[in-house]
Order: sequence, then structure tokens, then C-alpha cells
Amino acid sequence: MKKISLTVIILLLLTMFVGTASAAPLSDTVIKSGETIDNDVTVLDGDLEIEESATVNGDVAVFSGDLVIAGTVRGDVVIFSGDLEAAETAVIRGDCVVLSGEIQDDTARGLNCTSVQGLKMPDIVPPIINFSGPDATVRQSSPIGHFLGQLAYTIGRSLIMGLLALFAAILAPTQLRQIEQTMTKQPFASGVIGTLTSISVPFIIVVLALLSGVLVLACGLGLLGLPVVFALSIAFALAALLGWIAVGH
Repeated sequence: MKKISLTVIILLLLTMFVGTASAAPLSDTVIKSGETIDNDVTVLDGDLEIEESATVNGDVAVFSGDLVIAGTVRGDVVIFSGDLEAAETAVIRGDCVVLSGEIQDDTARGLNCTSVQGLKMPDIVPPIINFSGPDATVRQSSPIGHFLGQLAYTIGRSLIMGLLALFAAILAPTQLRQIEQTMTKQPFASGVIGTLTSISVPFIIVVLALLSGVLVLACGLGLLGLPVVFALSIAFALAALLGWIAVGH
């Protein structure tokens, strides 16, 4: 098995923190024969096809979709909740990881892709619980109810994020522009920083809150740490919001 590079690790971490982001078009993508892409390619909730003689000089990530490749990818490939179909002419120079999907490798030498099973996208609409009787029973929602629930969730989330994006563009246009430029020029470095921040800052907030609680009970000095915890929580929430808006933009 090939050694998984830092880029693949970053992408795997991002799949755990980014659920259904709108950073890429929700449709199928085709890279035509003879076409060359000099940056990374990310497809959300759609299939990606790389035709023969097409080249991607970056990393490829496909979420909730399949990858059909007959061309060349010079970077790493990560597929989450989808299948990989590689033709005889397919070439992947970097590492290849498929999570919760099947691999069909028709190449002569093999792509040496790593398959990880057991990771699935969570359902958006939970089961409906009926409390009408003395013994509560759980039943799954109907297909129509599931579809309407997904539709309402998507529309509501889009409206909320749209309003938040509007307010952010009005109140902090410079900061939003800087984040977009940084993510465009250094996407994977931004992914590393964002992932580490999403892990470390909540941990620091919890530790400070616990210490403040102990000090409040002991001598009352913990009250001095509560404003710090509050300010850090607000700053983290605002930074996360700006990051999501920049990704969606």
C-alpha cells in the first residue's frame, strides 16, 4: 500500500467536518479529452468523468458521487460515498482513497487505490417517533415525507446562508475578500489551518470554561475567565461563518 500523503489526510479530515457544503456545483462534471486542468477539482453531490487524454495537474475530490477516469490525474484522488471506475488508460500519480465505495480497476498495473468501508453520509431527515400510545414506537418516514423534509431543509438552509452572506458582504467585505483570495491561492494550506482551528479552538474553550467554573467555586476568580470564553466563542463562530461563506462564494 502506498503511503498516504498529507494532502489525502487533509481531505479525509475535511470530509468529517464539511457535510453538505455548496463550494462546487451540484451536478455532473466532465473533463473532455485533450483538456488540461491546472488546479484542484472538487465535485459535491455529483459524478466526475475524466476522459481519455484529459489531464488534471492537481488533486481530485468527489463527495457523494462516482469518478470515471480514463485520463491522467497527477495529484491525489479522494472519493467519499461513491465508486471509482478506472479504464485501461487511467493514470493516478498520487495517492488514491475510496471511502464507502467500490473500485473497478481495469488498468494493467493497477492503481493501488485504498478502499475504506463503513463510512456513510448521515441521513438528513431522522425517523419519526410516534408517542400516541403508551409504548413509543419508531417508524421510518415515507418517501414523500423524506423528500419534502430534504427540500424544506435545503431551502431553509439556503435562505439562512444567503442572508448571512449578504450581511457579511456588507459588514466585512475586506475580510471576506482576503479569505477568498487565500483559499483560491492556497486551498490545501487553508484546509489544514481550518481543520486544526476547528479542533483546537473548541477544545480551548471547553478547558477555559472548566477552569473558570472551578475557580468560581474555589475563590471567585473564575469570573475573570468567563468574558474570555464568551469572546473566544463569538470570534470562533464569526470566523467559521466567514469561512463557510467564502467557500460557498
